[in-house]
This record gives sequence, structure tokens and C-alpha cells, in this order.
Amino acid sequence: MNIFNIFAKKSKKKSAVVYIDFEHWYIGLDNYFHIKPDIMEFKKELEKNYDISDIFVFADFQNPHFNEMLVKLREVTNSIVETNNGTTFYKKDFTDFIMLDYIYQKAYSDSSIDCFIIFTGDGHFTSVVNFLKNKCSKEVGIFGVNGAVSQQLTNSASWYRTVPDVQSDKTYCYNLILKNFDYINHKKGKRIYPTFNKTVDIISEYYHLDRKSVETALSEMMKNGYVYSRGVKSENGRFIKILKVNWKRCVADGLWKSNGKAHKHSK
Repeated sequence: MNIFNIFAKKSKKKSAVVYIDFEHWYIGLDNYFHIKPDIMEFKKELEKNYDISDIFVFADFQNPHFNEMLVKLREVTNSIVETNNGTTFYKKDFTDFIMLDYIYQKAYSDSSIDCFIIFTGDGHFTSVVNFLKNKCSKEVGIFGVNGAVSQQLTNSASWYRTVPDVQSDKTYCYNLILKNFDYINHKKGKRIYPTFNKTVDIISEYYHLDRKSVETALSEMMKNGYVYSRGVKSENGRFIKILKVNWKRCVADGLWKSNGKAHKHSK
């Protein structure tokens, strides 16, 4: 056998089909992190390791919050499944049932798929994960929103990922920190004095993040010159050390996109 054919065979990506509970993704990110899904970035990440045959997206698109995302979703896939049952008494379970039906049908009709990737946090999917792994000998990956995924579900999968991955994606945590400083700079009314500990407390509590991760990220930003401390006199006459941002450097290094507004206390 030609040695080049051997390497070509080894480098071939596994085939995968993706099923997304868009309600879980959208609502989870909104409730926990106050951001919206980026399905294009999600697809690009999957394509690094898999040959994606199709991406199915399930939701009640009568809901205006989900409906406004349709344009972005259609840039990635045409397999968008409306799960509204036509009554005024819509229940989230309908989306789960429809997703399960699509997954089981695919498992029975197409043996060529190597991996099933399911984006959900619902423990109801544990049975289908076990079926795909144990009965169909398929790889099953789970994606879910950080802090909103059933442990039983992740334990049953071949692998799982949570989004956003705050522990490994430092730039994400940097962005949350900068968003907080941007808010402070443009907030009207009583002046806010952002100290190191107060900033860590606010970011970790508001975004439901591990305090140590935020503390590490903020320390790294200070070490690299994106954030610096300065002594100021507070309104009660006390001198305190507060944090400020070198916005020019953050913009230059791609950590922040300028919105055209001037930032106070910039270096």
C-alpha cells in the first residue's frame, strides 16, 4: 500500500450530524452570561475535527427572541425545525420530543454517521445517548450552556463541552471585564470606584463564573498592561487604589472594539 494513502486515511475526519436545542442555547446564555449564540463560530469550531453532514436547529420560532436569530441561523443551515404545536399552551417538552424523534430516525436510517453531536442540557436525552453509544456503537458528544447541563447527561456521553468555556478561553473573560469598565465609564450619576476585589466580585457574581478564574484573568490583564491601578481621593476624602483601562492598547491588540465613544481615565 502507498504510504501516502495511509496518511490520507488517518487524517480523514469523522462524519457527524448535529442537533441543537436552540431554546436551551439562547435562554441559557441570556440568563447566565447575557450574550447571544454565535452559530457560525460554533460550526467553524466543529469543522476543525468533524465532517458535518447536517446541522438541525429546533425551537419555537414563534417566540420573537428566537425568531430574530433566524437570519443568522440560515447562514449556517437550512435544517431549521419549528416546534410550536399551534396551540396557545406551548411547552418546552415538545422541542425535546421532536429532537428525539429526529435523532432516532437518523440512527435507524443512516449507518454512515460516526458521531452524533447534541446541543442540550436536558437529562431527558440520557436514554438516546446511551442508545447511540451502546446499541449503535456511535460516538456521542454533548454541548451545553455552562452551568445549565445535566450531570447525568454529560456522564453518559463520549465527551462533552460547555459554552462559553470560560476556563480555557481567556479572551472571553477579558471581554467581560472590559465590558464592566466600559459600563462604569459611561454610567451617569454617582461615581464608581472599581477596585481589584470589587471588580472580581461583580464579574463572578453577575456572570456566574468561578471567582478564581476571574481573579486570574484580571491579574493577567494588569501584568500585560491592559489594566493598571492608580491612587485617587474618594468622595469621603480617603485615598484608595482603583483600576483603570488602557483602552488604546486593548483596541490595538484586538481585545476591544471601539464604539466611537470616548473613554474616561484612558492612558
